[in-house]
Amino acid sequence: MAEEPEVKVVEFEDTALFEIDGNRYELALEDSHLIHEIDKRLAKIPASRYDMKEFTITVPYLFEVPELNKYLNVDLSIACQPWDNRPDSYYVSTNLGIEQAYLRDKRENERVEEEKVVIDGDFERVDGLGDSYAIKQNDNWVVYGAYDVIDDPDAADHDSITYKIKDLDKFSELAGDVPVYVSSSSLDFSQGTSVFDKDHMASARDMDQRQLKSVFITKDQVLKDAAKILETNDFPTTQHNQEWLAKEMIKRAGASHYQMESDIAYTNNEIAEQLKHNVFNEFYTQLDGFYLDPRIEDNKNKVVDIDDGRTLNELTLAVYHGPFPREQDYSLLIDELKSAELPLLNEQGYEYDLQGDGNSYAQRINGKWYVVGATNVDPSLPESWETYRLEDMTSRHLASLPDDAPLFTTPYVFEDAPISVAEVKPDNADFVTKKLLMDQTKELLNDLDFPITENNLNKMSQKLLYQGNYGGYDAGTYDMVAWSQALEDSVLYQNTLSYFKLDGFFNDPQIEKVKNQKLVEDSNADMGVRFDGETINDFIIAQHVYIYDARNLGYKQLNKELERAGLERLDQKRLTPKFEAVIDGRHQVLSEHDVISRALDTLHQKYESDHAMETAVDYLRNPNLNSPKKRLKLAANVLENVEHVKLHKIGKDRPITAPKPLIKKKAKEH
Repeated sequence: MAEEPEVKVVEFEDTALFEIDGNRYELALEDSHLIHEIDKRLAKIPASRYDMKEFTITVPYLFEVPELNKYLNVDLSIACQPWDNRPDSYYVSTNLGIEQAYLRDKRENERVEEEKVVIDGDFERVDGLGDSYAIKQNDNWVVYGAYDVIDDPDAADHDSITYKIKDLDKFSELAGDVPVYVSSSSLDFSQGTSVFDKDHMASARDMDQRQLKSVFITKDQVLKDAAKILETNDFPTTQHNQEWLAKEMIKRAGASHYQMESDIAYTNNEIAEQLKHNVFNEFYTQLDGFYLDPRIEDNKNKVVDIDDGRTLNELTLAVYHGPFPREQDYSLLIDELKSAELPLLNEQGYEYDLQGDGNSYAQRINGKWYVVGATNVDPSLPESWETYRLEDMTSRHLASLPDDAPLFTTPYVFEDAPISVAEVKPDNADFVTKKLLMDQTKELLNDLDFPITENNLNKMSQKLLYQGNYGGYDAGTYDMVAWSQALEDSVLYQNTLSYFKLDGFFNDPQIEKVKNQKLVEDSNADMGVRFDGETINDFIIAQHVYIYDARNLGYKQLNKELERAGLERLDQKRLTPKFEAVIDGRHQVLSEHDVISRALDTLHQKYESDHAMETAVDYLRNPNLNSPKKRLKLAANVLENVEHVKLHKIGKDRPITAPKPLIKKKAKEH
């Protein structure tokens, strides 16, 4: 059985450092689970038990070493002392030490601590091409060059000792200080190595500025150079673009034929010149933002030709014939693909097409919306300003659109755009979608205490659009929140007519339930209806001009107003039987309405038309000026005095009026 490698304890402060087979490993114990467990156990030991004396104990612990598939046995010495001098004090750990440490296998059912022994992060190796490589020691990188890095016999660095990082597929994972390239002309590789540290820079004063600059080609430096090239040539400096270009710069470094120079600066110049002069090849088309038309750019890597797996970008390369590839127009590209009988993203080249005002329009391509601006959309905009606005914003049309459909944009989305096309960004206030409109409408309805119904969303969203002049520049702002606030502030003072058709308009649920019910005239009233309308809604908006008054109208008050206007009450209060009487020898029950109606009939039948009779009739027929109680009292007197009918409240054995003696009239009675 082979012996386990020796374990050396290099250092132990907050972290224990071990050396095993030439590599360093670390065990972090500061504020660890193990230390907390030790202190919990010591806290249970009263200091008085050992006469407040200090002592040291040694305890073996077992830790896993995943890198070696082994376990490290550590005999840990723990210095213990009382927490303070009080009689009830307890013990705590102070200093820790390692008596010995060695590797072994884990025994069955043996306890293993949670902390693990891991490779020390201060040691790092990066492989280069050929036999070259780099190692980080004590925060400095040591580069080992080789002759077999550049295999092109015509390249500048062929048969020279140089170094170039090998695995560019994991370039994004590298630390910024990792060396990626060292040319033969940059440093003296006579010994095959070069050290990147501050002392070396100081000793390199005899180099000229170009050489000194080319010494520290790290990942950070090449990314910085890539960003500068991108900015100069109007490309976005996204992480992808910087890394994509940086990797190409590293690949070409020392292997480029550009002026037969090995220095990476010349490679950078080569790439910059190609971008400047629109060199058109598949490598550059993979840069973010290569195509200025986002409809092409966003879909360039989508597989279009399912037979051979070609992408839209590859098909674009196949049909492109113009001088400025970045300015390719999607609509023209579709025509060219059709002419060449090549496949499209879908049957028409887009999924949805929305007509905007003027020459503007919107398209949904492969699940994304794009807007095409025009200068003839909004006449209130300054001349030459472009924007997009949906032509038909009626509620019927909006209901047919998907939630992410764009309704209008601010002109600012086209302000710095090289072409008049922009991708719709749902989380950007410059692009107002149907969803954004409806979300703001819901918030407005909630603020105004209206329920969220389809009817309310349709009506209030139209009011919100009207408030902002449908995204017009002359509205003063494109901010829908500002429109909503202005609308909310004015609602309480607006005419009821503007909002009464909203669901939940009336706060009283009884009124809300019957608001569309037809009005019924009171047959006893003859003073005429004082408004034009057919429903309860019509009546209320005629009586209550402002929204606040109308919305807060109570059911009881509404019945009073209907009655005063000569209309039947909704609560049927005057039609409910309340009285009983013997009429023409038969027992009958009567409502208040019946009593007044019979009194009116009696007056017309028993009396000739004269001023007294007409005055009594007008009194009974005028609910606006005469209260129900007084009209009922007069009607009861007429029945009792003229028809000798005594009224009794149902369930009570007493008349509504005191009996009076019969007075015979001298004149003819009718």
